[in-house]
Amino acid sequence: MTLFDAHSAPGWADWLGLLLTVVGFAIAIIQATRARRAASAASEALTKAEQRLRLDALFAFPASLADARGELNWAEAHDDQAVARFALLRLHSRSSEALLLVDDETFDVLDQKKLARLLRKVIKNSLYAKDQLGEGESVAEILTDVLRSFDELYSQVAASTANMRMRVSRSAS
Repeated sequence: MTLFDAHSAPGWADWLGLLLTVVGFAIAIIQATRARRAASAASEALTKAEQRLRLDALFAFPASLADARGELNWAEAHDDQAVARFALLRLHSRSSEALLLVDDETFDVLDQKKLARLLRKVIKNSLYAKDQLGEGESVAEILTDVLRSFDELYSQVAASTANMRMRVSRSAS
């Protein structure tokens, strides 16, 4: 039996080459399947991590709102336009960030629409009030609409985050 003879029946090297090719092809298929499963698992883990980060940011949002409310109350009580301007910019910034976090994967659709509407209202009112500072009116008069929309937003955010925490704790157990 020869090692390789193209004109006669295949030799043992031909059969060994065929066997190694088939085994190599099987290994390649198995590795491709494992890689696809690993990519799918990594994608799912990334989605869960992003959702968890979004939830953590939303859970921290009421505390951030409470801080802004305290600053607005102080500015109103002391008629301090500089503090009011800072608090309004902070409220605008935090509300804009929260608006980006509100999506239909995190909230019920009705909660999402209501929160988005309230966030837009607070954003608009805070910018308008900031522009009104320095025009002769007292800080309390300027902050009236902002505080009204703020209180409405705060109650909705508190209720929504409580519902989300309840859903998260149920799904975790």
